[in-house]
Amino acid sequence: MVKGRPKPTPVKAAAEVIFDPLASGARKPRRPGAPSASKEWHSFMGSSLSDMYREPVLEKSADTSDEEPEIDIMKLLKDVEIIDNYSRTVRATLY
Repeated sequence: MVKGRPKPTPVKAAAEVIFDPLASGARKPRRPGAPSASKEWHSFMGSSLSDMYREPVLEKSADTSDEEPEIDIMKLLKDVEIIDNYSRTVRATLY
């Protein structure tokens, strides 16, 4: 037996069954708005050359959970200015 190699499985041993949650039967739903891989594959493997170079059509999603809320830039800049002024006054009193 060579050191570092796994031992061979005897022929009469039962096959080990491993559950794979990512197997084809238990796929997670794809992200909304993401292009379908099968559509891209068919476009690429299609007989028409124009199909291969066509941009995939993105599906519009009603789910906006990953979008950031609108931020008022002027309010943000004002807050930064207030914090800056405060830190300068604190620094001036310490030194």
